[in-house]
Amino acid sequence: MTFRAWRRRNGLFPELWGGRTVNHFSILDICMVRLVVVLTRHGLGADDAVAFVQGKDLLFGLELYVGRMLDEDDRGDEIVGFSFSEETPPETKIMLMEGEGTVVAARDAGPTRITYFHAGSGQATLSDTMKNNKGVATFLNVRAIVDHVLDKLGITASEEG
Repeated sequence: MTFRAWRRRNGLFPELWGGRTVNHFSILDICMVRLVVVLTRHGLGADDAVAFVQGKDLLFGLELYVGRMLDEDDRGDEIVGFSFSEETPPETKIMLMEGEGTVVAARDAGPTRITYFHAGSGQATLSDTMKNNKGVATFLNVRAIVDHVLDKLGITASEEG
């Protein structure tokens, strides 16, 4: 399967669909593809990986964090994660992927298939987030993945912008 066919099937970069033009991908796009690859290799379905990376409304998608890492000289780690647990504690802050992408308490959100975590966002530390999770959770260091892409492209931190 070609990359074009795969991304159309899974909804990646819908703004580039159509026509027979050559698409040029930015460093941000390449980082997003790498994140999808990492997530699918760790067992997340492609549709969920694309939703997690791209976000439906760009208020939560990892694209937001990766873009900030590339635009700013932010060398810190960015830990994000997800869980399929149905036993999310009611006080946990979660991001609703539908609608306006508002942050609400889990008890006000109704049943959700995936709970997304962002450690260090003022909500909770990574250890608190892990401690409060009632099921299996997967966490990623987005900075490490971005640095991997930049390294493979031969780009140094000063060239990113």
